Amino acid sequence: TPKGENPMTPEEKLLRAMLETTQAGSGGDGPENDLEALLSGVTKLQGLDELILIADNYSDVRDMELLISLKVPVHIVLCGTDRGVNEIYLEIAYKTGGSIHTIEQDIEDLAQLADGATVTIGRYQYRVSRGKFILVSRI
Repeated sequence: TPKGENPMTPEEKLLRAMLETTQAGSGGDGPENDLEALLSGVTKLQGLDELILIADNYSDVRDMELLISLKVPVHIVLCGTDRGVNEIYLEIAYKTGGSIHTIEQDIEDLAQLADGATVTIGRYQYRVSRGKFILVSRI
């Protein structure tokens, strides 16, 4: 820290990084490496026991093969869920024992769903089938 300046708190550093990210552009490059980023976070922050992923619901995850390596719960805050939830994010939360959060709803018990069970999120119903989620109806 330059002489005379106060060091930033961790919260201020996080807010600055978020601001810089949002100002960097609108992306638009399709699927994202969400799991690679989450695994990187785990290795950099030793002792971490949970992760929060703020995700664009309209973007797919290109590195799902890495999900098996993720051993901590992932709590996913989804942006843009007015047309339902991207099933990929349901799978990540389900398999890690995490949760899904939309502007209207918090779904924290996904890991307890048995195969064949359904969950309603907003106006949409999803069924668990062999660890994956399938949209079954719009309510």
